[in-house]
Amino acid sequence: MTSWIEFFVVLGAVSKEEIGFLPAQDFPEFYRLWPQVDLVYASPLDALRLEEEHGFLPLAGNDRYDEVVLLVREGVPPRLESFGGARVGAVPDTFAALLGQELLRKSGVRPSELVPFGSWNEVLAALRKGQITHAFLYRDYYEELSPVSLEGTTPVLVSETRRFSHVFLLSPRQAGKKEALLSALLALPEHPMGRPVLEELGIGRFYPVDSTRMIRELVTSG
Repeated sequence: MTSWIEFFVVLGAVSKEEIGFLPAQDFPEFYRLWPQVDLVYASPLDALRLEEEHGFLPLAGNDRYDEVVLLVREGVPPRLESFGGARVGAVPDTFAALLGQELLRKSGVRPSELVPFGSWNEVLAALRKGQITHAFLYRDYYEELSPVSLEGTTPVLVSETRRFSHVFLLSPRQAGKKEALLSALLALPEHPMGRPVLEELGIGRFYPVDSTRMIRELVTSG
C-alpha cells in the first residue's frame, strides 16, 4: 500500500496535477467508489466496464501482466483434471476468473460452478477451511502471500499468458488532463523519482492504451 501512495505522489509531481489516493478494501467498495474518482487503476474487465458503461478514457497499461493461479486444497490431486466437476472459488467478473476458466476450457476441463466471493482473501480463507476444494487466485495477490498463509493449499498452474495488465483510466470529467497524465506515466521509468517506485511495484514500463476493444474481444470469444 505504501508503494502505491508513493506512486501517486510521484505521478502528481511529474504530471504537475494534484492526485490523491483513495484505497478500497474489497471489490464491492472499489465499485462503489467509481462515481467519486477521476483516475482509476483497474483490472482488464473492470477497465472494460469503466469505458463502456461509465465513459472513462483508457490511458495506459504496463508490463506487470494480470495472471491467475489455480490451486487445490491439500489432499486433492494437484492436476488440472481434478477441476472437472468441481466447485471453484473465485472473485466473479474479474480477469483472473475469466482467464482461469479459459485455461480449463482449453484443457477440456469443465468445473461444475464458480463459487463467488467478495475478495481474494475470502477465496483463500474458504479454500483453507474446506468450504471449497478448488480456487482461482489473482497471481499478484498470490505472490504476496507468506508460506504460512498458503498452508493447506497446493498450486496446480501459474499462468504466463502476458495478454493484458491493469489499466489506468481517466474520468470523462477530467478529459482535458489526459495528455499530461499519459505523458507522465510514460516518463516515469526514466524519472529519478519514478524508477525506484516502479521497481518496488514490479512495473518496468507503461504503454498507451486508447481502447479496451481487445479485452471485449476476449470476453466475447469466451
